Amino acid sequence: MSLVRKVSNSRLEVDVIWPQADCPSLLDALEVYLEQKGKGRPKTFRVAAERSCNYLIGLCGNKPLSGYTRHDALQFRDWLVARGLTGSSITRNFSYLKAVINFALSEYALDVRNPFVGVYHDRSAGVLVRKPIPIDAIRNVQSECHTIDD
Repeated sequence: MSLVRKVSNSRLEVDVIWPQADCPSLLDALEVYLEQKGKGRPKTFRVAAERSCNYLIGLCGNKPLSGYTRHDALQFRDWLVARGLTGSSITRNFSYLKAVINFALSEYALDVRNPFVGVYHDRSAGVLVRKPIPIDAIRNVQSECHTIDD
């Protein structure tokens, strides 16, 4: 509905958002991000950023940054959920994507809204919470260790 505007009393017109011609693609943004922010970082930093971007490219294509829509972001979230990723893994993938896109938008001084910001997902889905070991069990192990006296 944000694209629909009322032109007259009975006529509605839809604003179509076209990608900006001078906007870098996601792969270009990733390259700039890793070149600038990846210096001195461990290999895992590069691998994680590339993995998140490649997931999105595999799903939606390597579009100009202004070409990604909220629909792409929601589709990406649903795809990660369908793959069985936990809430924390989904958060991590979105964090890398948002960082890459935001960095490139800032570097190129582009006035583009990042559609991956504010996408809801259940962060606790699939996350196991380790319960503490009961104090009685710890005391039993301690007393056993004292009796063995190795």
